[in-house]
Amino acid sequence: RIHTFNCFFYKRLISKKGGAERFTRGVDVFTKDLLFVPINEALHWYLGVIVNPGNSLNSKEVESAPEIFVSDGEDDEEIKPK
Repeated sequence: RIHTFNCFFYKRLISKKGGAERFTRGVDVFTKDLLFVPINEALHWYLGVIVNPGNSLNSKEVESAPEIFVSDGEDDEEIKPK
């Protein structure tokens, strides 16, 4: 169970104007196993992958928190929850 956002989602997500919620209308992202978020910044592409986003609703323990990975094809990075 996956969901792939389009490249405009991230721009709306970080925008002060908001509007990212329209990209999730009709999709329960918390029931998905993987969320793919394409990111384009300064003519450079990244791919964000959120693994088990629903875990953020079920537990406050760091061990069961969703995992977030970001890759540009060269330097991959895992973002650990605090």
